[in-house]
Amino acid sequence: MTHDESLTRRDENEIAFDDDLREIKPLVPYRRLLDDGLRLSKGKHNLHVIGSCDISKFTEFSRQCVANRQRPPSLVAYFARCVGVVLSENPERMASLYKDKLLVPRHVNVVLTVVTGAGGDEGIPLLMPFEKVDEKNLTEISHEMTEAIRGLRRRAVSGEKGYQIAMKFSSLPGWMRRGLYGASGLVPKWRRGMAKHLSSVFITSITQFSDGRGGWGFPITPYSLGFTIGGLSKRPWVVDDQVVVRECLDVTITVDHIITDGGNACILATKLGDELESGRVLAEYELPTTRRSRKKLEVEQTTSDAEHAE
Repeated sequence: MTHDESLTRRDENEIAFDDDLREIKPLVPYRRLLDDGLRLSKGKHNLHVIGSCDISKFTEFSRQCVANRQRPPSLVAYFARCVGVVLSENPERMASLYKDKLLVPRHVNVVLTVVTGAGGDEGIPLLMPFEKVDEKNLTEISHEMTEAIRGLRRRAVSGEKGYQIAMKFSSLPGWMRRGLYGASGLVPKWRRGMAKHLSSVFITSITQFSDGRGGWGFPITPYSLGFTIGGLSKRPWVVDDQVVVRECLDVTITVDHIITDGGNACILATKLGDELESGRVLAEYELPTTRRSRKKLEVEQTTSDAEHAE
């Protein structure tokens, strides 16, 4: 019996004939793309800074919107807008490394992780870019994200051509996918384009999974700067030397240590926390009305016009 044959028989004994094994399932193809992304992250020296901030002003504003039958801004849109405000004053924090140079972008562009409804119970996470969040107001960002995410999920479920191509690409052998990635890196234009893309700010959210208990996430990402929106929970908080209950958001900031030192990452965390807690960008939000509230406003306006006519 050769060594290879013994290995094969041993593998069969461990996998196919193991009584403790429930089942053998194939790896979902799209998760191979996740593996490719994690391989790109191996060159990064990720440094994580964690913190919590009081976002009670945002949550209270959202509750008031719901009580008035108005659509509130999403937490991710609010977070992205605050990130845009802070990074517009600190653009070097989102620079990407290209050879021995730092590429500092002119605007704050974010890449958001969106889980589509395709791919079974788990769904398929895809990256969706949103540009110039430093120039757009909260209303524009919230509307753009809502419509874009809705359209992406609809296209994924319906299986449009672009989505099918991505799934076919993920079905290729790993050596072939990595070879194509490597070949694209040999083209200067594509390489610069990838470096420019990696200067975007990565944002992912696990708030919906925290179930009010809080918590942080520590992603592995090829981007130079990333934010993980963690758990949202009620906890004691000191306000004006008084201990009160506040709704607090846990946030993880992930930086490439080659580009950003720990001290600068902490300064960035402090500035972002101040912006999130202040609720200043909420003044930018123009309340969109639902169909029912629009009808109610029309009735009130008609009644008011009739009273003035009398």
